[in-house]
Amino acid sequence: MKFIVLTVTKYKDYDAIISGINDEKGLIEFKALGVYRPNNKNKIILNPLTVCDITFTNQNQKYDILKEVSTILSPYGLSDSLEKLSSIQRIAKLTKMGLQDEEFVDFYDTLFKTIQSLQRNDQPYLTLISYISTFLKKVGYAFEMNHCVRCGSKNGIVVFSFDEGGFICKDCLSSEDSYSHFTTQQILLLRFLYLFSEEYNFKKVNYNEEDCITILNSYICFINDQLGIDLDFELLK
Repeated sequence: MKFIVLTVTKYKDYDAIISGINDEKGLIEFKALGVYRPNNKNKIILNPLTVCDITFTNQNQKYDILKEVSTILSPYGLSDSLEKLSSIQRIAKLTKMGLQDEEFVDFYDTLFKTIQSLQRNDQPYLTLISYISTFLKKVGYAFEMNHCVRCGSKNGIVVFSFDEGGFICKDCLSSEDSYSHFTTQQILLLRFLYLFSEEYNFKKVNYNEEDCITILNSYICFINDQLGIDLDFELLK
């Protein structure tokens, strides 16, 4: 059975409850007995966003019992950055907490592509922004990225408003508006990653880490306000 690990909850001294997505059944949970013991052969199941092939020993209890696991795809490398590890945690948490039961099956392929991007790229923040963009579109948050939401102009864009659902130009911005201004480069980056979020092609993207952090912090605050999901673990700096 194909399975993507989302969350791991330690249970007793050496066991764990594993939660994740199957491509046919959606969200499933099971027990991994003894998985925290040093020599346990199934320890890879403890790593969020690992794509596995799993089999169960069903003992007719509340949870199926993990029998064997083998790795299909892993986003982890030998020396992963803190940026990559935090991106993995945020993607896993948003997926687990932000979807309804019937949505998990449809998200399997999207999540698989995201893990492939994390594996092959050294730009985890770009992958994270792209995944959040895709997630928001799929759960019903459609933002206008081609013109000002107030007047329709494509020129002089200076602000992105989550409340109003898109960009606002300088001519429409009033002194009473308290939206954070984005630089031109940040606006272009946000637009590209939103419109082409499922392509994960960053070769032509002009960006720096500060731009990514500015966009991510805006997304994180919006998700906290609208969905009640706390992704910040501390806002990025």
